[in-house]
Amino acid sequence: IEVYLLADVDAEKADMATCIIIGSPETRIIKRGDKPALVYTPRSASGATK
Repeated sequence: IEVYLLADVDAEKADMATCIIIGSPETRIIKRGDKPALVYTPRSASGATK
């Protein structure tokens, strides 16, 4: 599994076996040193207040 920011994606790397998951503004990439990064999106969405 490879994790990229959408702005950094190289479209040439994607093929029919590629699964692209788009997060939300709250999505975070958590770097863990030598371990693979974690991608975290909270289940509750922050909404606009009136």
